[in-house]
Amino acid sequence: MHNDKSLFISGGGHAQDTKQLDSYFVSNLKNKIILYIPIGLQKTFVGYDECFEWINNTLNQYTEKPLEIEMWVNLHNKKSDSLSKIDAVYIGGGKNSYQLMKLFKETGFVDILRKYYDAGGCIYGGSTGAIIIGKYISVFGETPTDDYIYDDGLNLIGNYS
Repeated sequence: MHNDKSLFISGGGHAQDTKQLDSYFVSNLKNKIILYIPIGLQKTFVGYDECFEWINNTLNQYTEKPLEIEMWVNLHNKKSDSLSKIDAVYIGGGKNSYQLMKLFKETGFVDILRKYYDAGGCIYGGSTGAIIIGKYISVFGETPTDDYIYDDGLNLIGNYS
């Protein structure tokens, strides 16, 4: 883990759109170990195998040593110590930010992620993954889902959204 916590926030888009940010992100990874969480995308829309292929192709072009990427598609029963050897957590996006935040909260992953970040961890949020890093997730006019109406995000960037 890093000594100084850091955030990388991307609006998403295609790999070409985030080229400079991605290159800088990869250059800051000491051991080249990433936890990738693609659950912001609907599995039926893209499929997580394609997500894994995408993250590998997108980020490995910026390093000589291939990245070690672990992908979690289920956040249930995860523990804080699971992140102890991780250089960065990469939160993908694509789905409604209310749905993504609901998954993080109902599994307890919010607390694990905050503990990781507060201890000096690095987080990359892409698209919806970036939105939930802010104070509020309601800033882009998305409609709350029927079963989750809370506007609070992770609030990791000093009360900004």
